Amino acid sequence: MGGGGLVPARRKKDNPGCGGSSSKFTDSAGRIRKVNWKSDGEGGFEESWEHYYRENGKLLFVFTNATAFTGESGIEVKVTEHRVWFDDANKVMFEVLREGEKGELAELPHRAPKPDEKWQVAPFETNAEENFKTDGCRNGD
Repeated sequence: MGGGGLVPARRKKDNPGCGGSSSKFTDSAGRIRKVNWKSDGEGGFEESWEHYYRENGKLLFVFTNATAFTGESGIEVKVTEHRVWFDDANKVMFEVLREGEKGELAELPHRAPKPDEKWQVAPFETNAEENFKTDGCRNGD
């Protein structure tokens, strides 16, 4: 989904411990087709998430990017990307991830996640409107 024809709507809300901003993109019928959020980078860690939805409202694809920083200088030390595809029943069909330093990440191969890295679908993720309301909190708070 290239984003052509989608209409953006943005909101920002501060939540203690997980402040961030959310954006949703709707199609011409007003259905949410994409939800983005980005954390505010507190605690030496920054995340962004993109959730894509089918026309019928079912979750299609999720892309996440997490960056860990170290020291007061804010030097990036590790970036993790996770890509997950879903079937029409919101079950994971396929997923891959890759990790490395930001400058070398594009050259690194994707790999299958380890058992403890596998995607756990949160209930709010399967509902685009609820996902938009989470304001960047993975746990839906």
